[in-house]
Amino acid sequence: MALPRKRVRATIVTVAAASVLAICLTGCLGPAQAAAPATSDCAAALAYLAAHEAPGFVSYCPHYADGNAAETVVPPQAVNSAGAVHGVIYIANTTCAAAYENEAANSHGHLAPMSNGNYQWVWPVPFDPYGPCPS
Repeated sequence: MALPRKRVRATIVTVAAASVLAICLTGCLGPAQAAAPATSDCAAALAYLAAHEAPGFVSYCPHYADGNAAETVVPPQAVNSAGAVHGVIYIANTTCAAAYENEAANSHGHLAPMSNGNYQWVWPVPFDPYGPCPS
């Protein structure tokens, strides 16, 4: 037995209206999506480092920093003068200004001669003068 056309049309209209309502409620009243990381955070960090880090350092953002908010790496190196430093700064936490401010300050240590002819990095005092990032 076939259903009357009016009943079929009413069912289709009801299903369509319910679908539109469900889509609207999901899109309009659904949970807010997490914001994408702001590229300006790295831009601000890299601009600060460019202005404040010691010459000879290369900065990367965002970059893994061995589980820290940021990290400065200065490997033992042979140099012609104690002023020629080559080091790397990694910024992992781009939302904490203290992370990159500390690393810029830490880059201003100095090289001390070692017995093997290389130089070793001597960290500045105070170390991490801007304090830790909030957890």
